[in-house]
Amino acid sequence: MLEIVEKMFESKMYEFDAVVTFIRGEYRKPNKKRNIESGEGGNDEVYANTFTLCSLNKTDLPKSALVFDYIEKEFKAQNEVDPVINLTTPLTGFLFPAFNDNTADVNHILYNTGKPNQLDVGFIEIVLSCEDISTAAEEKDCFELVVSNIAGDKIDQISFLIFMKKLIEL
Repeated sequence: MLEIVEKMFESKMYEFDAVVTFIRGEYRKPNKKRNIESGEGGNDEVYANTFTLCSLNKTDLPKSALVFDYIEKEFKAQNEVDPVINLTTPLTGFLFPAFNDNTADVNHILYNTGKPNQLDVGFIEIVLSCEDISTAAEEKDCFELVVSNIAGDKIDQISFLIFMKKLIEL
């Protein structure tokens, strides 16, 4: 973990305080649905895969405010100096391994960035030691191009959207 953190701050300098968080967990999914009559299934047999989640988050200083002191009957400035970690919007991060059909795929990493269509190439190359990847928007455009090349003018926009919706539901 320390090596990863060193690489994270080696690849990019931040003008603000940041916190790197690592979470080690286990992804569990039952093999079978629970049979109500026999009581078997459910958590009796599960797919269990460990994972590591890493995120880089910005820290913010708390906002100053006025509070009323009922004992001294006067307003005072609230002076909290503890920084607040912004966990709702990570700057970047990854999940290893990625999951595919309820199993761990150790050949893939799920990468996340604060801006979905702007990759952090330094993070990808230096920290994750991966090749350049494509964004979700680029993959969507590529898929639409392949479908339009195969179908040509035989498929209209409405049919294509219906097809995409059904594909996503699978």
